[in-house]
Amino acid sequence: MAGRGLGRKRKAMENAEKNVENESVSEPIEPKKEELERIEINRAPVLTLWVAVVAERQGYAYEEGLSFGKAISGILAHSKGRRLGVYEDKDQQDRKRKTKQQQKEKEKFDVFGMRIAGQTTKEGTRLALQNNKPISPVSVESYLRRAFGPYYEQGKEAMRALAKAYPPEKLGSEAYSLYEKIRPQVPGGMKGWGAKGYLDLNLLHQLQEKEEMLSD
Repeated sequence: MAGRGLGRKRKAMENAEKNVENESVSEPIEPKKEELERIEINRAPVLTLWVAVVAERQGYAYEEGLSFGKAISGILAHSKGRRLGVYEDKDQQDRKRKTKQQQKEKEKFDVFGMRIAGQTTKEGTRLALQNNKPISPVSVESYLRRAFGPYYEQGKEAMRALAKAYPPEKLGSEAYSLYEKIRPQVPGGMKGWGAKGYLDLNLLHQLQEKEEMLSD
């Protein structure tokens, strides 16, 4: 009897080990639909993508918007970083750098309620400048795809739907306040610097529907 009991225990343990092995090599479980309503991400790529979508609504090509998105995200991040003490305040050096840059700048583009330095390429593409060089839309989109992962297209389409709810002439003045509403919530101060929060796609849909109702 004791031998049979040991045999049953041994068999149960072998079955358990097989189950663990099967679980470890099984295909990843697809997230449920409701789990895709929130994307865990930090603020910088959210702002970059939102600027790109807003620029597109304002009449720019999406690729141009990507370039503007990276520039504006960098400008606002640097401004916040200086307030938090992340970056040193070098006003005199900044003024000299800006003067040199302004000498080379030929164009300004109205995007996202801001005037952004840029240039038009030989092909007619309007791009923002960073360190006096055009910001490549290809590199920006690669950055966004890494940040958003498999939810890049979903996040982009949700933002497009929200932007479409606004007339282009109104969206520019509302764009940043909308960003403040949709951006991931993170702790204040240094604790929130670079921290991840959640982009709530349901909130984007609610804001879209609210604006559409007001426009009717």
